[in-house]
Amino acid sequence: MILSVIVTIFMTLISLAGVDNLLGWMNTPEDIFQMSRKYIMVICAGICCNVLYNLQASMLRAIGNSVVPLVLLFISSVVNIVLDYVLIVYGNMGVEGAAVATVISQGLSGMLCLIYIVKAVPMLHVNRSHFRLEWQCVKNQLSVGIPMALQFSITAVGTILVQSALNLLGFIAVASYSVSCKVEQLVTQPFAAMGVTMATYCAQNRGINDLDRIGKGVKASNIMSAVYAVVIYGVSYVLLPFIIPLFASEDIEIITQYAKIYIGVCGAFFIPLGMIFIFRNALQGCGYGFMPMMGGVVELASRSVLAFVAAKMLSYTGVCFANVSAWLTAGVFLWIAYHVLMKRMIKNEIKTVGESGT
Repeated sequence: MILSVIVTIFMTLISLAGVDNLLGWMNTPEDIFQMSRKYIMVICAGICCNVLYNLQASMLRAIGNSVVPLVLLFISSVVNIVLDYVLIVYGNMGVEGAAVATVISQGLSGMLCLIYIVKAVPMLHVNRSHFRLEWQCVKNQLSVGIPMALQFSITAVGTILVQSALNLLGFIAVASYSVSCKVEQLVTQPFAAMGVTMATYCAQNRGINDLDRIGKGVKASNIMSAVYAVVIYGVSYVLLPFIIPLFASEDIEIITQYAKIYIGVCGAFFIPLGMIFIFRNALQGCGYGFMPMMGGVVELASRSVLAFVAAKMLSYTGVCFANVSAWLTAGVFLWIAYHVLMKRMIKNEIKTVGESGT
């Protein structure tokens, strides 16, 4: 909790101070610059709400309770949708209203999570004696947390580079890409859910040193992920003309054409995207933070090269392939890293058993 407070204060101040420079570096079109600035300022000011929920939800999942975080997230999503409509349509707040709705819904889920823990989870109760930093505990958390944070940051930087290339193509291309990404995020949420599941699953089995069960779980997850990837690719492409109007109210025909390009290109590589979530979280659950971070570096390098080429060619399709390149290279890298580290863990286990004589 103490580390979260420190990080939250630092990130909030840095984010608010750097918004203008960031948008400038990203070649943000002038006609959407102020809207982008308003949205980001509100989101950054509400980082504390995001942290409040995710910290407590992670604690609950760690002790085996994944139902309550899911229920609270569902409640938060419903509140977000309702507030979006109220603040944008009736409050005339535009994109700023969408940001405010997001922050309020995150804060609500965080407070509900806190109330649940106080009322029903004595194991996670804290008292005054707990607010004393134990440096070994801090060291352990930072040794896992910093590589994970860098990995997410690296991925975010790659996304910024893609957005920078996209901004050169004009407002319609930016809007179309944004809508396409929302469709992608909607249909790929099971990959993220599978990843969270594997992090907890692998951590628990690593704790009892059941490496065989980890291997079986990872294999089963990859099979389910691959089947889902193939099915959802076909379904999302066919239903795209019906999905786009849910996210756009103007220029629907041209946005749909752009979206078909995006889903057509990126959807064909949903399988390596699913692999990234599974292998990255499996390794983190087993206590390995460095290799998932390096997977992020590979992803960044691959995405950056294609984004730079796409920017030079002013190619929307090229921007789409930047994501594909990142997923493919990172997926292969993490697949190799997982098998190498699994062999190392098995070897160490055999050595330990041999030395103990049991």
